[in-house]
Amino acid sequence: MATYPYVIIGAGMSAAAAVQGIRDHDRAGEILIGGQEAFPPYKRSPLSKGL
Repeated sequence: MATYPYVIIGAGMSAAAAVQGIRDHDRAGEILIGGQEAFPPYKRSPLSKGL
């Protein structure tokens, strides 16, 4: 089984910000992001389109 030093639950804007924060301190650490979206991303607000 694989192990990851960083695990983020959820794949929204907060997860993207968390990944950026991790990358600021650890460029090489593996990150596992787990999320489940019921709808395609086009249903999101315009603020998330750049992510």
